[in-house]
Amino acid sequence: MRLKEPSEYNIFDSEENLKVFEIVKKKSGIYPAIITVDGFLNQDKDDIKEWEVAIVKKYPNNAWYHLNWQSENTKRLLRRSLERLGIASIPIPIPFFLFISVPKIAIGLSGVTKTWTNALRKSKLTGSLLSKVLSNCEIEEFILIGHSLGSRVIFNCLDNLKMNESKIINDVHLLGGAVSNNLEKWSLAENAVKNKIYNYYSKKDTVLQIAYKLGTLDNNPIGRTIINSKKSENINVTELVNSHMTFKRKFELYIK
Repeated sequence: MRLKEPSEYNIFDSEENLKVFEIVKKKSGIYPAIITVDGFLNQDKDDIKEWEVAIVKKYPNNAWYHLNWQSENTKRLLRRSLERLGIASIPIPIPFFLFISVPKIAIGLSGVTKTWTNALRKSKLTGSLLSKVLSNCEIEEFILIGHSLGSRVIFNCLDNLKMNESKIINDVHLLGGAVSNNLEKWSLAENAVKNKIYNYYSKKDTVLQIAYKLGTLDNNPIGRTIINSKKSENINVTELVNSHMTFKRKFELYIK
């Protein structure tokens, strides 16, 4: 039985009673339907205001859904870092960090690495789930918009849909994408897209320059460089976007 709309589908982690995957309807409207996907450390946040300005401007009459997934959150990141430092309680006063030795800081950063690695792994599963939901939905026209690891979720979704004869993805918008610009992989993934993949990148994104490289050993995230595949249009937003977290706030100014 096909889903009337994607928001009818969600998955819970039975052990932790947490939503692993949930698509929430934000606005009714015409198709293609918009689906926005947040990135790293946005789990459990109800923070879509930054999406809303651009969505209302560009797609005022379209239906809009938002995907919640296990992208990790700041509480878990802090807890893991403190555990590695041998500190049990939180919060702790900020000046305390001034007295932590360099080796201990390195140990604490391993908690960041673990959190990032978990989110990377879950982005692949989430992308696979998203592809199955969209394929089984009565709506057959979608526009996918993702930031940071949300772009990685979308890439994995496209990768799973690339062999489908019917192209249900009209367009894709990727902001500060935390995913490789590997030409071979994108040339295959774009087969799932009817029109274009808009890749918005900034040379000032130091999070992708440093943290992404540490987590993946990849020097070429699409959030800092171009995708050379046929359906990709690359938009350099360096003058507008001076950090990884500025992409969404400025989206209304550069959305194609």
